[in-house]
Formats: sequence, structure tokens, C-alpha cells
Amino acid sequence: MAGRGGVDKSKIWDGVVPPECSPDPSKIYRLNARLQWEPALEPLHHDIDDKKTCGVGPGMSFANAAKERMGVVGLVPCAVGGTAIKEWGRGTPLYENMVKRAATAVQDGAGEIKALLWYQGESDALTQHDAES
Repeated sequence: MAGRGGVDKSKIWDGVVPPECSPDPSKIYRLNARLQWEPALEPLHHDIDDKKTCGVGPGMSFANAAKERMGVVGLVPCAVGGTAIKEWGRGTPLYENMVKRAATAVQDGAGEIKALLWYQGESDALTQHDAES
């Protein structure tokens, strides 16, 4: 999950949370940077992508829709803004961290991964070559 929606040119999040991204602390949780579950609030990646200003992404609206069918939803944010898809290849630090977080999320029968939300941003469209690969 990724997102920096609502971040202006001064790199400050405007704090606006659209209704479809409203939290539901009894049904939507997130795995924080310390690998502990907590009620999910926007911005979902505030302690994961800590070198960038995070805003609202697609994760919470996805979870709000999914909870209608699945009940309780656990989000496992892994996004790092400004990264290209090639930086997420097998064996890279980003990939390894994502796998570690996913494994933690399901350890000891805590749940199962039923969906993956990947939203690749504009970092792969900066050059013609990157956009075509």
C-alpha cells in the first residue's frame, strides 16, 4: 500500500481524510513499524515511510470495502514513496522487508493474506524507458 494524497508542495499533509478513508478501530488494524497490530488511522505509512511526508492513499478505502465481506481487516503497509518497481525485486531490501512484514502478519495463525493492493506511482514514468519496462 502506498500513498501521499493531500501532501502539498511544502511537503505538509493537509490532514484531510475523505469519508471513504474513515477509520474503523474495531475492524481495521495495521501492522506498525514495530511489527505490532494497532487500530489503523491515516496516514497508514507514517512510521513505515518515515523519510517522506505521507498522506492518504488507497489502503483505508480498500479496507473499508473489504471489511464488508471479510469482517476484521489487517493492513500491512510496506510502501516507500518515490521508489521504482525495479527497487522491489526479489532480494532487494524493500522486497525483504515486505516479506518479513507479511510473514509477521500471519504468524501464529493470526490470519491469512487474502488480498494484495499494489499502487505504483509516477516514479516509473519519469523516462520513456522506465514507462515501457
